[in-house]
Amino acid sequence: MGRKSSEELVIDRLTKVQNPNEVFEWIKQVKQARIELSDFMDFMAISGLRLVEAVESYNLIVKLAREGKLSEYYNEKKEALEHFKFKEIFLRKSKKAFVSFIPKEFVERIALNDPLSSRMQFKRELRKLD
Repeated sequence: MGRKSSEELVIDRLTKVQNPNEVFEWIKQVKQARIELSDFMDFMAISGLRLVEAVESYNLIVKLAREGKLSEYYNEKKEALEHFKFKEIFLRKSKKAFVSFIPKEFVERIALNDPLSSRMQFKRELRKLD
């Protein structure tokens, strides 16, 4: 048997979940155990971004808001995070994120939070919950 194509790998990953409610239940458990991750867990669910991109995006919202430059990333009129404006972060060879539609009120709430630690630190924190 040869190597699987990227499409086959994605399909395999998506079909591992037997019950979609398992994902939402896990998110609720994380939010209860680690209240400070609540906004981030909601952000992942709403944006549909993978962990790496979600951490980058979340931290970019916080950073740009503090610098008064959030409009360089968030289009208020469309209520959209425009990832395509940050090609080096979001448009990679195998993984691409162009736009995420996020309500303005939620982006404003994220902007008030502290940035997340590194992706690896975040993964360690989540493993503690299992």
